Amino acid sequence: MKRMLLRVFVPIFLSVLFGFICGKMVYDIYFYDNSLTMEDKTIYLIQNGAYSSYDSMIENVSSYNYIYFNEDNLFKTVIGVTMNKDNIDKIKEIYDGEVLVNSYYINDTDILNEIGKLDDELKSYTEVEDIRRVVNDILRLYKNDDKVKLIKIS
Repeated sequence: MKRMLLRVFVPIFLSVLFGFICGKMVYDIYFYDNSLTMEDKTIYLIQNGAYSSYDSMIENVSSYNYIYFNEDNLFKTVIGVTMNKDNIDKIKEIYDGEVLVNSYYINDTDILNEIGKLDDELKSYTEVEDIRRVVNDILRLYKNDDKVKLIKIS
């Protein structure tokens, strides 16, 4: 009787143990790859304002270099783009007034590489003119390629 119980329970125990180990490995690989992918492809848009009409937007932000997009029936103006959280404060400092920072997911590797290079350059600057020049270069990337798709991260 003891032998029969061992023949039944040992394979069941080993199956459960190996199933747990394999499940844990798959979960860890999936969780690590997704968090790495999301973090590497997240950009931060520093938004200056949202306007109900195009004319109103043009009137209020004529002094800044900006890009805009239409979302939720509002024209939203973006005065800075970065992938580095430390650069957000640098960009905020060069503009007066309230700004809003939103995070977006982008899957365009060419633009991500260019932003990464310009972000590294921005990180090393402290002078307002240098920071403004790099921010304008990043904005030019979006002006040159207006088909960039962004997915808002809540």
